[in-house]
Amino acid sequence: MNQELLTVYAKAGARLNQIYLIDENTIRVEVRERAEKGLANKAIIRLMSDTFGVSASTLKIVRGQTSSIKHFTAPLKVFEKIPSLPTKKKSSKIDE
Repeated sequence: MNQELLTVYAKAGARLNQIYLIDENTIRVEVRERAEKGLANKAIIRLMSDTFGVSASTLKIVRGQTSSIKHFTAPLKVFEKIPSLPTKKKSSKIDE
């Protein structure tokens, strides 16, 4: 199976489990689990697996095990679905 490198900006302890598009090879993944004993990493892999319809065993962290910036190897099927992800809109303050 052909694999490519995917950059993931991870946030543990988020209010909701969500995935957002940053660019064609970069996503932001927010999970509710805390970054303790690998729980957040497992949750990130589980959420990515469910979202992209791939087996969790095909998603491997190759760098950033304890960092918020992670690099995964992922099957090409993942990259086909990345453009359909929502983008995170930054809240803006409107002056009245």
